[in-house]
Amino acid sequence: MDTYIFPDNKHQGTLEDLLLNCAEIEYTDLLSLSNDYIEEIGSTYKAKWSGSDDKKVLIGWITNVLKPGKSNQVSINDNNWISKRTISTLDSLNNLAEFIFTFINAESE
Repeated sequence: MDTYIFPDNKHQGTLEDLLLNCAEIEYTDLLSLSNDYIEEIGSTYKAKWSGSDDKKVLIGWITNVLKPGKSNQVSINDNNWISKRTISTLDSLNNLAEFIFTFINAESE
């Protein structure tokens, strides 16, 4: 049996996968620009990256455009990463929320 939490409590993935799905909906233009940015970064820098670091750079790039100098968490909280549109479009957000609420309720019993 496999245990998953991110991106949707059903499939293997990361928080970054979930956030990039949100960005596809809310920040299509910034996601496109950030992908262009990633392609321009030289291999000297990318050689030290692990498998998911490109996703972390994409998210960091977008959050820095939205909230310059602030942490990713501040941008995610203050902007539209989790919005009515992303919630209504992405089953993964609903699946994750359902898992979290079930977990919290089970722990409080």
